[in-house]
Amino acid sequence: MYKLISSVFVFLFFLFGIINLKASEGIIKKINILEKTLEKITKDNFKSTELISKTINEIYDTKKMIKMIVGNEWKKLDKAQQKNLTNVFQEYIAYNYVQRFSKIEKFSFEIGSLNEIGKNYKILKTFLVIPDEEKVEINYLFRKKQDSWKIFDVLLSGTISEIATKKSDFNKVIKSEGIKKLAQTLKKKMGIQ
Repeated sequence: MYKLISSVFVFLFFLFGIINLKASEGIIKKINILEKTLEKITKDNFKSTELISKTINEIYDTKKMIKMIVGNEWKKLDKAQQKNLTNVFQEYIAYNYVQRFSKIEKFSFEIGSLNEIGKNYKILKTFLVIPDEEKVEINYLFRKKQDSWKIFDVLLSGTISEIATKKSDFNKVIKSEGIKKLAQTLKKKMGIQ
């Protein structure tokens, strides 16, 4: 009986290890995709958001992010407005990446630890390394969505939540202009009209 229990325990431990390893590989692969895309922006002084927008679509859960940012206001939008706001928000993330990384000549990401923070949640610690500058800790919060891991928040300097920052910024717009004007305001910030 003891051998049977031991064998089952070893099998489950091995199986869990394989599943965890696959999740880790998938998460790190997504960060590598982001890094490669950002390298193209940096190297080619790329100003278009098209390339990074495709990457964001692949690795970010922008719908969850924007829902968290606008909170209960989300329910005031119909399905078409929710989809439009999600798409504009994705472009807004892309625009911000282009603005930041087109000014950097060279950088790399150092991968740190990957930790589970809940059943379907993990946090990956990374460092943005720019020559002759101090490393910047960037932690990516991932959520398992179906069989894929997607980023739903980014913690700059290890603790400053992009969701919280955007929530504060966007709430000012929502209070003054209403939720239905948020997509239009984001487009203005990006120079789109």
